[in-house]
Amino acid sequence: MSQVPNLPTDLPNNCFRLEGWLSVRAALIGNKRDIYRIYLRHGNTEKQYKSIIRKAEENKVQLEFVDKEMLDSYCEGSSHGGAVAFVGPRHPVPIEDLGQGTQASFLVILDGIEDPYNLGQALRSLHASGCHGVIMGPRNWDSATSIIGKASAGAAEFVAIAQTDDLQKAIDLYKERGLTFVCTDLSDRAKPLFKANLRESMVMMIGGERRGIKNSILKQADSIVRIPYGRNFQQSLDSTSAVAVVAFEVLRQRFFK
Repeated sequence: MSQVPNLPTDLPNNCFRLEGWLSVRAALIGNKRDIYRIYLRHGNTEKQYKSIIRKAEENKVQLEFVDKEMLDSYCEGSSHGGAVAFVGPRHPVPIEDLGQGTQASFLVILDGIEDPYNLGQALRSLHASGCHGVIMGPRNWDSATSIIGKASAGAAEFVAIAQTDDLQKAIDLYKERGLTFVCTDLSDRAKPLFKANLRESMVMMIGGERRGIKNSILKQADSIVRIPYGRNFQQSLDSTSAVAVVAFEVLRQRFFK
């Protein structure tokens, strides 16, 4: 998202926008960021909007009803569906906080995703599959809050995300805790995903489709996996598809034996 159009003058300058009832409701439930104000289209009576009103009251978040024209003026289009929230940046999560308190942790390091739509879709799959946390590099995604929220159907607001300028530190930390370090790769040295043991506590690194994972990182992996194809397919899957395939294979192995 670019600068919020017609930002209400009494809101903080570092506001970002979430559009649609899924994203707004998820932000209220996920509690991953401050919510400064919610606007709903006047006259909405659908069940989902009533749940937003109830959660806003519980969280003591200011909520106002306005007409469609006013909502449109706060957005870059008219696809808000009658609900818009102005929110702050995500609360930071230290890498040390992830992967604790679960019997078989499943953490994912996303390395190389550059498009906010792709990130939103990847987070949607990871949340749905039961991932316990995501680690990413230091890029600032705040300006794409609205896009990520829509692409993830609100799921991004539930995912615990830690950002670090030292992914090597994160890898070392989780390996010291006893988590298996798994990397994805297309080379022949990689084991087919469906033959790998993904039931143990692990941190999995999934690289972007353009540059993959550095050899220096791959050498540290306890296991390297690849997605097998059904024919002689010379290309790679896009990053969001790869994340979904890998994440749900982890789910299948752990809960559908």
